[in-house]
Amino acid sequence: MVCDAAAQTLEETRNRLKGFQDASLKPLVEYILPIIRKAGLARNKRHEAHALATQIDSRFKRDLHAVVVHSLPVNRVFSTLSYVLFDGACKVFKSFIEEGSAPDAENAESSYDVGGKILQLCSGLQEVGLGQERAQRAFAQAMDKLVTRLIASRYMQVEWERRTSVTYRLRGWIQLAFAPFVDSVTACFTERPDCVRDDEAVGGNAAEIKAWQEMAIWRLGKARVAHHYDYVLQWDRSLGAILDLKVTNYYITSYMSIVS
Repeated sequence: MVCDAAAQTLEETRNRLKGFQDASLKPLVEYILPIIRKAGLARNKRHEAHALATQIDSRFKRDLHAVVVHSLPVNRVFSTLSYVLFDGACKVFKSFIEEGSAPDAENAESSYDVGGKILQLCSGLQEVGLGQERAQRAFAQAMDKLVTRLIASRYMQVEWERRTSVTYRLRGWIQLAFAPFVDSVTACFTERPDCVRDDEAVGGNAAEIKAWQEMAIWRLGKARVAHHYDYVLQWDRSLGAILDLKVTNYYITSYMSIVS
C-alpha cells in the first residue's frame, strides 16, 4: 500500500538521521561531557557540572537538528507525515468509521497496536529534530481530515429508526476517543521523550475538548444542512436529522456571524 511505503520511508529517514546524530554526538557524549562532570565532582560542584553538561548537550542537539531541517525537503517530509498520520488515525478509529460502532475486543487490540506504532514513529521523529511545531501542524491537518471523515461515516449517519440526534455520540467520541489520541501524539512532538504530559491529564483539558466538540458539531450541522430538503420530504422518519440541525444551528449561526 502507498501509505505503508510512506510510513516506511519516514521510518528509514528517522533511522538514518539517528545514526548520523549518534555519530555526531559520540565525541561529546563519550569524552567532553564526562570530563565536565568529573571536574565538577573534583570541585564539589556536582550539580553545577551536571547542569552545564545538560545545557551543552541540549544546545548541541538543537544546533544539529537545525542543520538536519535545513538539509531536508521539509515540505515533502511533513506532507508525508500528515498523510501517514491521517491514514494511521483512520485505522485506529476504523470500527467507528467503517462499522459505525465502538470496537470489539479484537478490533480494540488492533487499534492499540496501530496507535503504538504511530507514537513510536512520532517519538522517533522528535528525537532527530523532525518534531515540534512543524510536526504538530502536520498532525493538526491530519486530525482535521479525520473529523471530516468521521462526520461522513456510518457512525454519524442519521438515526432513521430511533429518530434521535447523534450529537451526543459525537461529543462522546471527541472526549473519550479523539482527545486522548490527540493528546498522546501531540505530547510526542515535545521535549518529553515518554509521550506523556505533566501539566494535563491525558485527554486534554476541558477547554480543548470543548473546542474540538464545537468544531465537530459545526461540521455535522454543515453536512446535515446540505440534505435538509431530503429530510423535509421524509418527515417524520427524518426526525433524528431535524434534531441534529436543531442542536447544531447555534454553532452554524455563530460561525456565519464571525465570517460575515
